[in-house]
Amino acid sequence: MDGRVKVWDLKTKQERTSYRALNSWGSVEFDKRATRLAAAAGEGFVRVFDFVSGLQLLNLKTPTGYLGRLRFLDSGNVLVCSGYGGLQIWRAPSWEEIVAAETSAAR
Repeated sequence: MDGRVKVWDLKTKQERTSYRALNSWGSVEFDKRATRLAAAAGEGFVRVFDFVSGLQLLNLKTPTGYLGRLRFLDSGNVLVCSGYGGLQIWRAPSWEEIVAAETSAAR
């Protein structure tokens, strides 16, 4: 309950890394490639980390308060979180959408 998510290597039984929150975590989830780790905090936000580098990529605030179950959809670019106040969904654009937007903006 110290506000950290710890990841352990099961072969060596050693802590691999840890991620810090403000107070406490509610739920954690890896994407299907195990390159991103999302953690829902009791304070009403979700942080997304790059699992390889350990860097925080996103800090997503939710209007619903406490968050419970967290899930990446199979596409990897949609993150869903349920909580006391309902359901929160975040969608990241695909690489194709990013390239199309950049190409359009460059014209």
